[in-house]
Amino acid sequence: ALHRLGIPAVVASRQPLSVQGSIVLTEVLYERMLVGLRSLEDAFLAARRRLSEGAGGDWAALQLYARAGDGGDHRPFVVRPFRGLLAFREEHARLFFGRQQEVDEAVHDLSLLIAAKPGGPRFLVVTGASGTGKSSIVLAGLVPALQQRDEGRWRVVTLRPRDGMAKIDAALAERGAAALLLVVDQFEEVFTDVADKDTRALFVRRLWALADGASSGVSVVATLRVDFLARCSEIQLGDGERTLEDVLYDEAHRVFVRRMKREHMREVVVRPAARVGLALDPGLAEQILRDAGDEPGALPLVEYTLDRMWEARVRVGGARWQLAWATYEALGGVAGALEKQAEAMLAGMGELQRRAARRLLVQLVDTRDDASQDTRRRVRSDRLRLGPPAEAAVFAAVLGELVRERQPSR
Repeated sequence: ALHRLGIPAVVASRQPLSVQGSIVLTEVLYERMLVGLRSLEDAFLAARRRLSEGAGGDWAALQLYARAGDGGDHRPFVVRPFRGLLAFREEHARLFFGRQQEVDEAVHDLSLLIAAKPGGPRFLVVTGASGTGKSSIVLAGLVPALQQRDEGRWRVVTLRPRDGMAKIDAALAERGAAALLLVVDQFEEVFTDVADKDTRALFVRRLWALADGASSGVSVVATLRVDFLARCSEIQLGDGERTLEDVLYDEAHRVFVRRMKREHMREVVVRPAARVGLALDPGLAEQILRDAGDEPGALPLVEYTLDRMWEARVRVGGARWQLAWATYEALGGVAGALEKQAEAMLAGMGELQRRAARRLLVQLVDTRDDASQDTRRRVRSDRLRLGPPAEAAVFAAVLGELVRERQPSR
């Protein structure tokens, strides 16, 4: 009756299920849909198979009512498959593809450092050009792989250089009996966000000492932009002459993230979509790959374009959703999607808002003479220069709009 009223798919039973049967149905059905990202049909069949392994006739009583015209892929839970400009994290591991080789290398190298006799230094750096996905490799690749292999024995704490000693001390105090993995993301910020050279050196030496301690149980993994490698020579790790640069040029302590090959970029485009039952118009994936080209920084642009296309996905064939050619062309393709959206945002602002946006964005670029090259920097909001009173009045609204655009609700 519910199905006839218009509900697309209904799971029901022709007779009351046993208590144990109800538990099995609930566990399997929702685990397959929410964790495994499978369709209702796949989850339903898995639940019936599990029920058939036990006593009783619960499996035979269980029914799924759905229309053949809607296809066999109902998805009652909506999962966003792409991350746009944001890094993948541990909770997104099931949608992270294209970097398995680097993930395996990082797990292997860190395992060797941990197993070395005497213990340590368990210090590994994942380095590559900007936009190659270093943070995602560590957070959505290395960390879940370690947790799965070692049955969750790791306590993982992610920090940035600006967090300083306080977060390291807190992580040590709260670790309990677990092995501690400190993930220092955007390690280059030790040069751009930590102005005092002594504070910078003390932070790095503390990490090195923890990783080098035979009984500390602490391992350190950092992500670093490759163009900051040379600046690591500024930091000595102890009383000797060994510098951080010396460590990073030792292959045992470094995983180099290269430009993503075409076949791996295809995984980035196709496999997350397939996991959530999302199709692409014929030929669309190939066009995205052609437009992405061979640039090292193409990956975030591809992710951003795919995420915007997902927001504008179209329904086809009843329950099916698809990424369409028309959406891709309207966005401006890989090269134009981000630029077009930024221009549209600015065009929708008044003159005072545009001035406030310009003043804000300029302050978020590091152009100091000692920087390896111009790069982003982080500034506390209370330290931003708001400008004349008229601009200052709209500053908060402009900042909020920029934040929402970069990091939509997920």
